[in-house]
Amino acid sequence: MALIGSSVRRFAPVSLLAVVAALCSAAVGQAADETPAPAEVRAYLEANCGDCHANGSAEGGFELSSLPDDPTLQDAGRWDRVHDRIRDGEMPPPDYDELNRSEKREFLSDVSRWLAAKQHREIAEAGRSRGRRLTALQLERSLQSVLGIDTPLSHLLPPDRRHHGFTTVTEGGLSHHDLAAHLEVVDAALDEAFARALSSDETWTKELSAKDLARRNPRSRTREPELFKEMAVTWQTRLVYVGRLPVTTSRDGGGWYRFTFDAEALKAPPEGLWCTVRTGQLTSSAPTMADVGTFLVTDQRKTYAFEAWLPEGHMFEVRPNDQRLKQGSTPGGQVGAGEMQPQNVAGLGIHHATLTRFHRGLDDASVRERLFGDVEVNWVKNPRRGRGEPAGSFQPQPRNARGAIASLMRAFADRAFRRHVDSAALAPYIAAAQNDLAGGKSFTEALRAGYRSLLCSPRFLYHVEEPGELDGPALASRLSYFLTGAPPDAELTTLGESGEILKDDVLREQTERLLTQTAEENDRYGVNGLDRFVEDFAHEWLDLSELDATEVTNLYPNWDPTLQISMRDEAHALLRTMLADDLSVTHVVDGDFAFVNERLADQYDLPLEQKPEAWRQENDGLTRVDLPSDSPRGGLLTLGAILKLTADGAATSPVLRGVWASERLLGITVPPPPENVPAVEPDTRGARTIREQLAKHRADPSCASCHVKVDPVGFALESFDPAGAYRDSYMARRKGKIVPRAPIDPSYDMPDGRSFEDIVGFQQLAAGQPDDLAANLARHLLTYATGAPPSFADRRAIDDIVWKSRDDGFGTRSLLHACIQSPLFRSK
Repeated sequence: MALIGSSVRRFAPVSLLAVVAALCSAAVGQAADETPAPAEVRAYLEANCGDCHANGSAEGGFELSSLPDDPTLQDAGRWDRVHDRIRDGEMPPPDYDELNRSEKREFLSDVSRWLAAKQHREIAEAGRSRGRRLTALQLERSLQSVLGIDTPLSHLLPPDRRHHGFTTVTEGGLSHHDLAAHLEVVDAALDEAFARALSSDETWTKELSAKDLARRNPRSRTREPELFKEMAVTWQTRLVYVGRLPVTTSRDGGGWYRFTFDAEALKAPPEGLWCTVRTGQLTSSAPTMADVGTFLVTDQRKTYAFEAWLPEGHMFEVRPNDQRLKQGSTPGGQVGAGEMQPQNVAGLGIHHATLTRFHRGLDDASVRERLFGDVEVNWVKNPRRGRGEPAGSFQPQPRNARGAIASLMRAFADRAFRRHVDSAALAPYIAAAQNDLAGGKSFTEALRAGYRSLLCSPRFLYHVEEPGELDGPALASRLSYFLTGAPPDAELTTLGESGEILKDDVLREQTERLLTQTAEENDRYGVNGLDRFVEDFAHEWLDLSELDATEVTNLYPNWDPTLQISMRDEAHALLRTMLADDLSVTHVVDGDFAFVNERLADQYDLPLEQKPEAWRQENDGLTRVDLPSDSPRGGLLTLGAILKLTADGAATSPVLRGVWASERLLGITVPPPPENVPAVEPDTRGARTIREQLAKHRADPSCASCHVKVDPVGFALESFDPAGAYRDSYMARRKGKIVPRAPIDPSYDMPDGRSFEDIVGFQQLAAGQPDDLAANLARHLLTYATGAPPSFADRRAIDDIVWKSRDDGFGTRSLLHACIQSPLFRSK
């Protein structure tokens, strides 16, 4: 990054973006300290491992010659695994003679000293992460913060590639496609900001009656609500897009909308009727929908409110969505008025609604001030106003246009680059904008071009950090992007510029401030600080972004969007509580409570005594319930969302679930399969069950060393089906009925020889290793925060974090603070 930072001063603004990819590649490829592996280390490996892993023999897909002599941070993983497998006694295999203990101890000491010293030198020279750029979400929030807008922008960018599980880890440079997309998103952001600054306010509120919400022609067969008993009513059916509301369609280029409505349930069960709110174009040509939320409606009229971004042409869909209930028949794929009432199905009736177009965060006047500062801006009428044209616009009228451009761009650069920028570095940018002004462009056009050049600078696109301990602005920026996914606010920026943020107590205070910000203080995002961090982190660490990647088959007929939305909210609620209450990291694998609503309680077969009107609403309508001591639930490991996303919708695999849970939750590193092992399963002729198939698989020595680690948790989780429900048997559909196929056997042996009989037994054993759970969570937090996974040289620092959290009962929030105070977080 030092190379990128220094290069900014040497290139004209017009060429900055074109050279970013080359600069990034150069930074990533900086030569590391050339210290080859000690000769005695190589000699030891040849003597003790050469029979199987040298001279053309590569059992398990590993050959000694593949070990790099001068490993960089990026390619040292093979050396890490060699050290760990010999340390843990996994190599040589049990049927070989044991290694001499003294020689083994000396070898491990030699490798540890050499590898750690080499990596420490490389980190000191170039840092742990190289050329780390903003993710799509960070870029969106940075543009929103700098310009004061609220428009979603990340969808205009290519999907972020995930390395080591996180999009915040950048490997490789930018392609020309990436650069073109960056230009597109910058232009879209500037277009929105200047349009809002120069036009009149476009916020409004519409009152909508039941007649407005219902279909226009009562005799038509369609998917809009019907007018029934002075309500707009949608009935329970599996037909898609039923309950769509064309009157809510966004017609003004897209925006944030709040849909508030009074509703009640018709013919609903005593516990109420579960409904969903989603958005989309809601036509067969554009089948994708976005989940907004879920709610339970009873026969008592009540008010509900939901907010969502609606792109141009998108609308709200509000409908009953509980697949456990009787479904209405819809011949011909449409619903006619009066057709569903005789079928005795439940319905949702809306009495009245309000649709509000609003802005999150800054209003138009504040956006105008963000762009034009103290330059006088006046309303100018449109002298040739025609039908459909604006009445006028705001126009900046600076007394000294050249001076105003220079002043405004200096202030803008400080915000965009997240630190104070010296005049010499800004001179080329300002000169280019002033030349545009001299060439005949208007003040607004020249200023926009100047802002564009700054937003295309590597100083905006990348995290600018020098090797070694971070300075104040860099540390403030890292803390803010870690906890909020956005650039530092005014208070954090001031503490960064003054260097106060470098003090331990100030850093801790700011961590707490960002986590405890209210939704009102965070109104651009509509959630409080802790919720925003939880949702961002869980989106990647727990793969909640993949929750809707698969469709659950009809072997599990109770599955529906209501359940999926509830499971996502449940995951957020549990992780939020772990952090808010500083609960032990053992809640990753086990716990004595859960957050459920009636829908989840039924899926999990849990008692739920609370009445719907008494349910707490601060956890997305979920209520906290105590679990029985023998419950298979508890902790992140057995969340419905985790169980669903680690299956394929039709069947489960102990291997897939085992690998995911090992790497994400248990801290067990699973190397890729050996190159000489085909992707297909080994010969499984005669194998009738999953357990028998994997027993044959483990008979291959190339597979056994990994399966002994991942299979225990994988088999323990076989007690849950792809929809997250507990089961005793695998199920199959025969002659139209769902029947048991084979019994589940979740028992297994841990790598250390301890055994368990079921998921409860596994949870108890896993929760008995809090050090491992804490170290694993710390590694994931630091990878997400710093853009680089901890290396071999960082193991001591991870141990220190775990040791500090031990004094606080391995509390999750305490662990988060320990990570932020760690040198790993506070250095490049």
